[in-house]
Amino acid sequence: MNLIKLFQLGRRYMKICPTDKHLAPTFPEIKIISAIKYAIKYLPVFLILLFLWQFYQRAGMVSAVITGIFAISLPIHGVLWLGKRANTPLPLNLLPWYLHTKQKLIELGVLAAKPDKKDEMNLMHFMQLYDLSSRYLSDDDNQIT
Repeated sequence: MNLIKLFQLGRRYMKICPTDKHLAPTFPEIKIISAIKYAIKYLPVFLILLFLWQFYQRAGMVSAVITGIFAISLPIHGVLWLGKRANTPLPLNLLPWYLHTKQKLIELGVLAAKPDKKDEMNLMHFMQLYDLSSRYLSDDDNQIT
């Protein structure tokens, strides 16, 4: 998979992934997503202050440019990691919850009944199913064990 497709997949995964605090110990991407959003929000201010500080200190602008490039690369690297994480196969301990919840959503008519392919059981599909289950199922039915 090339970098552009990986980046696009990471952005889609970032939009789909829930921000529930009780899922944070199980899924590290929730913390990564909050860090990426924080960086996107405050990185422009940091870069402006960095360049102004370097200008008034009469220091070399090369160090400011290198630091700026490094700072910009951090959220990009995070989104690429999320794209790679989205393609990760579903862990075996989450498979029973995935199948059980998918069956409940099929019974409610939310999902169409189609057989699962082995390559479709990845974390991207898991998060999509979790999002649907949080909207259509009660909290008792939606607990991940």
